[in-house]
Amino acid sequence: MTGQTIAIIESEKTTIITSVYLPQFIWLACGSLTNLTIEKCKVLIGYNVVLFPDLNGYDKWCIKAKELSAITSITVSDLLERKAGNTEKLHGLDLADYLLRFDIEDFCFAI
Repeated sequence: MTGQTIAIIESEKTTIITSVYLPQFIWLACGSLTNLTIEKCKVLIGYNVVLFPDLNGYDKWCIKAKELSAITSITVSDLLERKAGNTEKLHGLDLADYLLRFDIEDFCFAI
């Protein structure tokens, strides 16, 4: 175990983008919320895990986090729910859609 936090998102595309913007996490894509099962997530035992749902998916991912909390420490990020405007929520943006609005050099300098 590396001590790093594992971040899980739905889209494989988003995994690539977020790993550049937020390299402090180990990024994994689940492909679909239905793929986050206790059986498939047993490899996460002992890690801190943060789920990053797409906009409008927060409540469903919270339910899934409760299931998975039986095997590891897991939380759900509300970053997009807090930061997104009404138009963004209507379009159901994901984390990559949000991050790509920032120039990577400016973003890295800001954190």
